[in-house]
Amino acid sequence: MGSRPVVVLAMAPALTPDLFAEEHRLRLAALAEVPDPAPLTRFDDARAAALLPRAEILLTGWGVPRIDAALLDRAPRLAAVVHAAGTVGASRANPG
Repeated sequence: MGSRPVVVLAMAPALTPDLFAEEHRLRLAALAEVPDPAPLTRFDDARAAALLPRAEILLTGWGVPRIDAALLDRAPRLAAVVHAAGTVGASRANPG
């Protein structure tokens, strides 16, 4: 990776503002190069073909397309996948 890693987002666009407020986007842009602030919704179109070869970090969230061998072939510089979503649910384990 260079001095500022290249970060590509991949998640449902409608959810992106919920995951990343403007202050978070500005902070990310200060730490990394984000060549396109709009997240990818698929890995097999022209936008993906332009962004993935440069991607060093794939920042994902809900709605990310399937990450598979085909994606890895399209992203030869990819060093990390960071998933920025999750839930906390109550355990339903039987204590007895």
